[in-house]
Amino acid sequence: MRISGRAWMVVLSVIPVVFVLVLALGLGFGMRDFRALGRHWANRQAPSSLGWQAPEGGGELTDFSVAEDGRILAIRDGGLCAVEGGNLRPLEANQGLLSLFPQQESGKVWATGTYHRVLALDGTGRSHHDLTVRGAIRNVQNRGDLLGVGFEDAQLERGRVAFFRRLSAGFFEPEGLEIAVGMDRWSGFDLSADGTQLLANLPSGKGVGVWSTATGQLLASWPTERSARVLFWIDAERVLFDKGPTLTIRDAAFANPGNRLMMARVGVSEGLTVVTENFAAVLSSTRGPAKSQIAFGDMEGLVRVVDLGPSPRQRCVFAPKQRGLPWRLRPSEQGLWVYLKSGSSRLEHFKVDGLPASPR
Repeated sequence: MRISGRAWMVVLSVIPVVFVLVLALGLGFGMRDFRALGRHWANRQAPSSLGWQAPEGGGELTDFSVAEDGRILAIRDGGLCAVEGGNLRPLEANQGLLSLFPQQESGKVWATGTYHRVLALDGTGRSHHDLTVRGAIRNVQNRGDLLGVGFEDAQLERGRVAFFRRLSAGFFEPEGLEIAVGMDRWSGFDLSADGTQLLANLPSGKGVGVWSTATGQLLASWPTERSARVLFWIDAERVLFDKGPTLTIRDAAFANPGNRLMMARVGVSEGLTVVTENFAAVLSSTRGPAKSQIAFGDMEGLVRVVDLGPSPRQRCVFAPKQRGLPWRLRPSEQGLWVYLKSGSSRLEHFKVDGLPASPR
């Protein structure tokens, strides 16, 4: 029996509906999944270069950073490596390194190791031990001769920031001040440009606060429902942090209009400004390619770049063309290096809208 052209049109129009039903019923896809997929396709961007990749089961990186000369340093299997020609070249024996903390302002790279050690990396990528604290280290920042080290406390999702003063090369003396804050693997702290103020989560995990690093006095605070994962100073008076509802892991993996990046002024409890909103749980954040920018990646695989001008705004949003979770972001002069995890592990470089392409 011959099928008419109209019948064929009906069949062809039904196929997409059947496909959607199969995904929804057989694979558990829902409307949130389709919306997330749509956002990925709408913002897809091919990387400008590939630094390194490994197939599933081929090993993952713990962390990485970009040196001033453009070299990429990475930690794998507890050892520090240099990324060269798509391969990892070991720089020294296993040190039990856990994380790297590059300082964009000074160009210095700090590392944390087992036994709660803080190590400094020299120009060759070699590490030397500077000091030890009494908990697992979650963040290290320096402003001039002041060094702030954030480490976990005995209580879950609690931490402390201890301060040290550099007396000479490789020697630090405790300032005698520790500030109790909320801290976990996803949230750290930020120091003001002059090092006089600390931005971090409140110990309760239900707010964001600013403290004096000289006295430990709480100078300002803003309530939140959960710990903020984005914490940055804009200038001497303004700060950025994210806030939103407390969600299950499944719900946190999708964009939520309640998730917002907020700007606040120290000393002003009212008048919070929404910079951008409707994103999934934040996985990583960093200062952007320009010091007047920040970037953060979420569980939907999107990366957002925000300008920190007089009126902060979202500059651009992109999604790596090959899907993956943006586990760590690091700036370069022309864009962002992104460490992606999803089956395979990849280090990819992306240009940022408005910045020139990398000459390398």
